[in-house]
Amino acid sequence: MSYLGSTPTTQNFIAGTDQFTGNGSTTNWTLSRFVNSTNDIEVVIANVVQNPTSYSVSGNTLTISPAVTNAVVFYVRYLTTTLQSVGVSDGAITTPKLADSAVTVSKLSATGTPSATTYFRGDGTWATIISSPIPNISTAINPTTVTNSTGTPMVNTGSGTFTFTVPAGCTAVRITATGGGGSGQTGPGGGLGGNGGGAAGTVIKRQAVTPGQVLTITVGAGGTGSLGSGGNTTVVNATLGLSVTAGGAAGQSGGTATGGDLNMLGATAGYGFEGNTASLVNGRDGANSFWGGAGGGASLGASYGNSGQGFPARGYGSGGGGGSPGNAGGTGMTGIVYIEY
Repeated sequence: MSYLGSTPTTQNFIAGTDQFTGNGSTTNWTLSRFVNSTNDIEVVIANVVQNPTSYSVSGNTLTISPAVTNAVVFYVRYLTTTLQSVGVSDGAITTPKLADSAVTVSKLSATGTPSATTYFRGDGTWATIISSPIPNISTAINPTTVTNSTGTPMVNTGSGTFTFTVPAGCTAVRITATGGGGSGQTGPGGGLGGNGGGAAGTVIKRQAVTPGQVLTITVGAGGTGSLGSGGNTTVVNATLGLSVTAGGAAGQSGGTATGGDLNMLGATAGYGFEGNTASLVNGRDGANSFWGGAGGGASLGASYGNSGQGFPARGYGSGGGGGSPGNAGGTGMTGIVYIEY
Protein backbone atom coordinates (compact mmCIF):
# COMPACT_ATOMS: atom_id res chain seq x y z
CA MET A 1 0.00 0.00 0.00
CA SER A 2 1.33 3.47 -0.88
CA TYR A 3 1.27 6.55 1.35
CA LEU A 4 1.52 10.29 0.89
CA GLY A 5 4.13 11.74 3.20
CA SER A 6 5.95 9.70 5.84
CA THR A 7 5.26 5.99 6.16
CA PRO A 8 3.12 5.25 9.27
CA THR A 9 5.11 3.79 12.14
CA THR A 10 2.17 1.92 13.79
CA GLN A 11 1.32 -1.65 12.86
CA ASN A 12 -2.03 -3.11 11.75
CA PHE A 13 -4.00 -4.80 14.51
CA ILE A 14 -3.18 -8.49 14.97
CA ALA A 15 -5.79 -10.53 16.80
CA GLY A 16 -4.68 -12.56 19.75
CA THR A 17 -5.92 -14.67 22.62
CA ASP A 18 -4.37 -15.70 25.95
CA GLN A 19 -5.64 -18.84 27.69
CA PHE A 20 -5.41 -19.50 31.43
CA THR A 21 -6.67 -22.10 33.91
CA GLY A 22 -7.89 -20.98 37.30
CA ASN A 23 -6.56 -22.48 40.53
CA GLY A 24 -8.91 -20.98 43.07
CA SER A 25 -6.28 -18.63 44.56
CA THR A 26 -4.48 -16.57 41.90
CA THR A 27 -6.05 -13.21 41.18
CA ASN A 28 -3.29 -11.54 39.13
CA TRP A 29 -2.52 -12.93 35.66
CA THR A 30 0.22 -11.83 33.24
CA LEU A 31 -0.97 -11.00 29.74
CA SER A 32 1.12 -11.42 26.61
CA ARG A 33 0.39 -7.78 25.65
CA PHE A 34 0.16 -4.46 27.40
CA VAL A 35 -3.28 -2.82 27.38
CA ASN A 36 -4.54 0.60 28.38
CA SER A 37 -7.93 -0.32 29.86
CA THR A 38 -10.50 -3.07 30.28
CA ASN A 39 -12.08 -1.86 27.02
CA ASP A 40 -9.09 -3.21 25.11
CA ILE A 41 -9.81 -6.85 26.05
CA GLU A 42 -12.64 -9.31 26.48
CA VAL A 43 -12.49 -11.89 29.29
CA VAL A 44 -14.42 -15.15 28.82
CA ILE A 45 -14.66 -17.47 31.86
CA ALA A 46 -16.14 -20.95 31.30
CA ASN A 47 -17.39 -19.67 27.93
CA VAL A 48 -19.22 -16.76 29.58
CA VAL A 49 -18.23 -13.22 28.55
CA GLN A 50 -17.49 -11.14 31.64
CA ASN A 51 -18.58 -7.59 32.31
CA PRO A 52 -15.51 -5.27 32.10
CA THR A 53 -16.39 -3.99 35.56
CA SER A 54 -15.65 -7.43 37.02
CA TYR A 55 -11.91 -7.24 36.31
CA SER A 56 -9.18 -4.63 36.00
CA VAL A 57 -5.92 -4.23 34.08
CA SER A 58 -2.65 -2.41 34.62
CA GLY A 59 -0.08 -2.67 31.86
CA ASN A 60 0.07 -6.41 31.17
CA THR A 61 -1.44 -7.52 34.52
CA LEU A 62 -5.04 -8.72 34.60
CA THR A 63 -6.71 -8.80 38.03
CA ILE A 64 -9.82 -10.96 38.60
CA SER A 65 -11.26 -11.04 42.09
CA PRO A 66 -12.53 -13.28 43.47
CA ALA A 67 -10.14 -15.85 41.98
CA VAL A 68 -11.28 -18.07 39.15
CA THR A 69 -12.42 -21.49 40.37
CA ASN A 70 -9.85 -24.27 40.23
CA ALA A 71 -9.53 -26.05 36.84
CA VAL A 72 -11.85 -23.56 35.13
CA VAL A 73 -10.46 -22.41 31.76
CA PHE A 74 -10.81 -18.77 30.80
CA TYR A 75 -9.69 -16.65 27.83
CA VAL A 76 -8.55 -13.11 27.20
CA ARG A 77 -9.20 -11.78 23.68
CA TYR A 78 -7.49 -8.59 22.46
CA LEU A 79 -9.89 -6.15 20.83
CA THR A 80 -7.62 -3.31 19.70
CA THR A 81 -4.04 -2.27 19.09
CA THR A 82 -2.40 -0.73 22.14
CA LEU A 83 0.47 1.72 21.91
CA GLN A 84 3.08 0.75 24.45
CA SER A 85 6.67 1.35 25.47
CA VAL A 86 9.01 -1.38 24.31
CA GLY A 87 11.99 -2.25 26.46
CA VAL A 88 15.38 -2.24 24.72
CA SER A 89 17.27 -5.52 24.85
CA ASP A 90 20.58 -5.65 26.66
CA GLY A 91 23.46 -4.74 24.37
CA ALA A 92 21.13 -3.49 21.62
CA ILE A 93 22.26 0.16 21.62
CA THR A 94 25.35 0.71 19.50
CA THR A 95 27.75 3.66 19.42
CA PRO A 96 26.18 5.33 16.33
CA LYS A 97 22.86 5.49 18.21
CA LEU A 98 24.37 7.69 20.96
CA ALA A 99 24.52 11.43 20.45
CA ASP A 100 27.84 13.17 21.01
CA SER A 101 28.36 14.08 24.70
CA ALA A 102 25.23 12.09 25.62
CA VAL A 103 27.02 10.11 28.35
CA THR A 104 27.86 12.46 31.20
CA VAL A 105 30.02 11.97 34.31
CA SER A 106 26.93 11.43 36.46
CA LYS A 107 26.09 8.32 34.42
CA LEU A 108 29.43 6.62 35.14
CA SER A 109 29.50 3.91 37.76
CA ALA A 110 32.63 4.70 39.74
CA THR A 111 34.06 5.19 43.20
CA GLY A 112 35.70 8.41 44.30
CA THR A 113 34.85 12.00 43.46
CA PRO A 114 35.26 13.58 40.01
CA SER A 115 36.93 16.98 40.11
CA ALA A 116 39.50 19.15 38.39
CA THR A 117 42.28 17.28 40.23
CA THR A 118 41.13 13.69 39.59
CA TYR A 119 41.02 11.41 36.58
CA PHE A 120 38.96 8.31 35.72
CA ARG A 121 40.96 5.09 35.81
CA GLY A 122 40.31 1.88 33.95
CA ASP A 123 39.32 0.09 37.17
CA GLY A 124 36.33 2.43 37.64
CA THR A 125 37.82 4.76 40.26
CA TRP A 126 38.53 8.47 40.36
CA ALA A 127 42.19 8.94 41.34
CA THR A 128 44.13 12.04 42.30
CA ILE A 129 46.47 13.41 39.67
CA ILE A 130 50.09 13.24 40.81
CA SER A 131 51.07 16.83 41.42
CA SER A 132 54.68 16.22 40.39
CA PRO A 133 54.47 13.97 37.33
CA ILE A 134 57.40 11.86 36.26
CA PRO A 135 60.08 13.01 35.69
CA ASN A 136 59.52 16.41 37.34
CA ILE A 137 61.05 15.58 40.71
CA SER A 138 63.51 12.80 41.48
CA THR A 139 65.64 11.19 44.14
CA ALA A 140 68.95 9.67 43.16
CA ILE A 141 70.24 6.85 45.34
CA ASN A 142 73.83 5.61 45.02
CA PRO A 143 76.65 4.64 47.38
CA THR A 144 77.99 8.18 47.63
CA THR A 145 74.96 10.35 48.36
CA VAL A 146 71.43 9.30 49.19
CA THR A 147 68.49 11.67 49.58
CA ASN A 148 65.39 10.33 51.28
CA SER A 149 61.83 11.56 50.79
CA THR A 150 62.19 14.40 53.32
CA GLY A 151 65.29 15.82 51.66
CA THR A 152 67.63 14.95 54.56
CA PRO A 153 71.02 13.83 53.13
CA MET A 154 72.16 10.30 53.86
CA VAL A 155 75.83 9.70 53.03
CA ASN A 156 77.58 6.38 52.51
CA THR A 157 81.03 6.13 50.96
CA GLY A 158 80.64 2.56 49.76
CA SER A 159 77.96 0.21 48.50
CA GLY A 160 75.20 -0.44 50.98
CA THR A 161 71.55 -0.84 51.82
CA PHE A 162 69.16 2.08 52.16
CA THR A 163 65.43 2.73 52.46
CA PHE A 164 63.06 5.02 50.60
CA THR A 165 59.82 6.03 52.31
CA VAL A 166 56.99 6.95 49.94
CA PRO A 167 56.05 10.59 50.66
CA ALA A 168 52.56 11.95 51.23
CA GLY A 169 50.47 12.37 48.09
CA CYS A 170 52.57 9.94 46.06
CA THR A 171 50.70 7.06 44.40
CA ALA A 172 53.28 5.87 41.86
CA VAL A 173 57.05 5.83 41.41
CA ARG A 174 59.33 5.02 38.51
CA ILE A 175 62.46 3.13 39.48
CA THR A 176 65.61 2.99 37.36
CA ALA A 177 68.18 0.61 38.86
CA THR A 178 71.65 -0.30 37.57
CA GLY A 179 74.16 -2.72 39.11
CA GLY A 180 77.88 -2.19 39.57
CA GLY A 181 80.19 -2.24 36.56
CA GLY A 182 83.04 -4.72 36.11
CA SER A 183 86.66 -3.71 36.38
CA GLY A 184 89.12 -3.95 33.51
CA GLN A 185 91.71 -6.69 33.31
CA THR A 186 95.34 -6.25 34.25
CA GLY A 187 97.33 -6.54 31.04
CA PRO A 188 98.49 -10.18 30.87
CA GLY A 189 101.76 -9.38 29.12
CA GLY A 190 103.16 -11.24 26.18
CA GLY A 191 102.28 -8.36 23.93
CA LEU A 192 98.60 -8.36 24.93
CA GLY A 193 96.53 -5.66 26.58
CA GLY A 194 93.79 -6.43 29.14
CA ASN A 195 90.12 -6.96 28.44
CA GLY A 196 87.64 -4.24 29.37
CA GLY A 197 85.11 -4.59 32.21
CA GLY A 198 81.50 -5.41 31.40
CA ALA A 199 78.50 -3.16 31.96
CA ALA A 200 75.83 -3.86 34.58
CA GLY A 201 72.21 -4.61 33.77
CA THR A 202 69.54 -1.92 34.11
CA VAL A 203 65.88 -2.28 35.15
CA ILE A 204 63.11 0.31 34.70
CA LYS A 205 59.93 -0.28 36.70
CA ARG A 206 56.80 1.80 37.31
CA GLN A 207 55.17 0.82 40.61
CA ALA A 208 51.93 1.84 42.30
CA VAL A 209 52.61 2.77 45.93
CA THR A 210 50.93 4.13 49.04
CA PRO A 211 52.37 6.96 51.17
CA GLY A 212 54.35 5.57 54.08
CA GLN A 213 55.42 2.35 52.35
CA VAL A 214 59.15 1.62 52.53
CA LEU A 215 61.28 0.37 49.65
CA THR A 216 64.48 -1.42 50.65
CA ILE A 217 67.37 -0.60 48.33
CA THR A 218 70.75 -2.26 47.93
CA VAL A 219 73.23 -0.58 45.60
CA GLY A 220 75.95 -2.69 44.03
CA ALA A 221 79.61 -1.67 44.23
CA GLY A 222 81.83 -1.39 41.18
CA GLY A 223 84.29 -4.16 40.45
CA THR A 224 87.93 -3.86 41.52
CA GLY A 225 91.08 -5.81 40.71
CA SER A 226 91.54 -7.70 37.48
CA LEU A 227 88.12 -8.35 35.92
CA GLY A 228 86.39 -7.91 39.27
CA SER A 229 82.61 -8.32 39.24
CA GLY A 230 80.21 -5.54 40.16
CA GLY A 231 77.55 -5.97 42.85
CA ASN A 232 73.84 -6.45 42.26
CA THR A 233 71.46 -3.56 42.82
CA THR A 234 68.02 -4.45 44.20
CA VAL A 235 64.77 -2.70 45.16
CA VAL A 236 62.25 -4.77 47.11
CA ASN A 237 58.99 -4.53 49.04
CA ALA A 238 57.27 -7.81 49.89
CA THR A 239 53.86 -6.20 50.44
CA LEU A 240 53.86 -4.73 46.94
CA GLY A 241 55.36 -7.86 45.39
CA LEU A 242 58.19 -5.62 44.19
CA SER A 243 61.49 -7.35 43.47
CA VAL A 244 63.81 -5.58 41.05
CA THR A 245 67.34 -6.86 40.44
CA ALA A 246 69.88 -5.11 38.22
CA GLY A 247 72.78 -7.54 38.01
CA GLY A 248 76.34 -6.36 38.37
CA ALA A 249 78.77 -7.11 35.57
CA ALA A 250 80.50 -10.48 35.91
CA GLY A 251 83.99 -9.25 35.15
CA GLN A 252 84.09 -8.82 31.41
CA SER A 253 80.54 -10.12 30.88
CA GLY A 254 77.45 -7.90 31.09
CA GLY A 255 75.02 -8.06 34.02
CA THR A 256 71.49 -9.47 34.10
CA ALA A 257 68.20 -7.62 34.72
CA THR A 258 64.92 -8.93 36.15
CA GLY A 259 61.66 -7.73 37.71
CA GLY A 260 61.08 -4.59 35.67
CA ASP A 261 58.77 -3.37 32.94
CA LEU A 262 61.94 -2.99 30.89
CA ASN A 263 64.92 -5.27 31.61
CA MET A 264 68.15 -4.32 29.81
CA LEU A 265 71.10 -6.69 29.91
CA GLY A 266 74.53 -5.16 30.34
CA ALA A 267 76.98 -5.21 27.43
CA THR A 268 80.04 -7.45 27.41
CA ALA A 269 83.36 -5.65 26.91
CA GLY A 270 85.84 -6.40 24.15
CA TYR A 271 89.10 -8.32 24.39
CA GLY A 272 92.49 -6.68 24.67
CA PHE A 273 94.63 -6.65 21.59
CA GLU A 274 98.24 -6.34 20.48
CA GLY A 275 99.57 -2.95 19.43
CA ASN A 276 101.44 -2.13 16.29
CA THR A 277 104.86 -1.85 17.97
CA ALA A 278 106.51 -3.38 20.99
CA SER A 279 106.24 -0.03 22.81
CA LEU A 280 102.51 0.54 22.14
CA VAL A 281 100.20 -2.20 23.36
CA ASN A 282 96.60 -1.29 24.14
CA GLY A 283 93.98 -2.47 26.62
CA ARG A 284 90.37 -2.69 25.55
CA ASP A 285 87.73 -0.12 26.47
CA GLY A 286 85.15 -1.03 29.10
CA ALA A 287 81.48 -1.48 28.16
CA ASN A 288 79.01 1.40 28.46
CA SER A 289 76.01 0.96 30.74
CA PHE A 290 72.61 2.61 30.37
CA TRP A 291 74.27 5.75 31.77
CA GLY A 292 77.35 5.68 29.48
CA GLY A 293 80.81 6.69 30.71
CA ALA A 294 82.86 3.49 30.35
CA GLY A 295 86.56 3.56 31.13
CA GLY A 296 88.93 3.69 28.20
CA GLY A 297 91.58 1.05 27.57
CA ALA A 298 95.22 1.86 28.35
CA SER A 299 97.94 2.54 25.83
CA LEU A 300 101.54 1.72 26.71
CA GLY A 301 103.62 4.62 25.52
CA ALA A 302 105.37 7.62 26.97
CA SER A 303 103.03 10.08 25.26
CA TYR A 304 99.82 8.54 26.63
CA GLY A 305 98.19 9.25 29.97
CA ASN A 306 97.43 7.08 32.99
CA SER A 307 100.84 5.36 32.83
CA GLY A 308 99.58 2.32 30.97
CA GLN A 309 96.72 1.59 33.37
CA GLY A 310 93.11 1.19 32.26
CA PHE A 311 90.90 4.19 32.92
CA PRO A 312 88.22 3.89 35.60
CA ALA A 313 84.58 4.03 34.56
CA ARG A 314 82.70 7.28 35.18
CA GLY A 315 79.11 6.37 34.32
CA TYR A 316 77.03 4.40 36.84
CA GLY A 317 77.34 0.66 36.18
CA SER A 318 79.87 1.01 33.37
CA GLY A 319 83.02 -1.09 33.04
CA GLY A 320 86.63 -0.03 33.53
CA GLY A 321 89.18 -0.08 30.74
CA GLY A 322 91.73 -2.85 30.34
CA GLY A 323 95.35 -2.21 31.24
CA SER A 324 98.37 -2.50 28.98
CA PRO A 325 100.73 -5.47 29.62
CA GLY A 326 101.59 -5.66 33.30
CA ASN A 327 99.40 -2.68 34.23
CA ALA A 328 96.12 -2.69 36.15
CA GLY A 329 92.73 -2.27 34.56
CA GLY A 330 90.36 0.55 35.53
CA THR A 331 87.77 0.07 38.28
CA GLY A 332 84.10 -0.40 37.47
CA MET A 333 81.62 2.27 38.53
CA THR A 334 79.13 1.72 41.32
CA GLY A 335 75.50 1.13 40.56
CA ILE A 336 72.60 3.52 41.10
CA VAL A 337 68.90 3.55 41.93
CA TYR A 338 67.01 6.54 40.55
CA ILE A 339 63.49 7.02 41.87
CA GLU A 340 61.10 9.50 40.22
CA TYR A 341 57.75 10.47 41.66
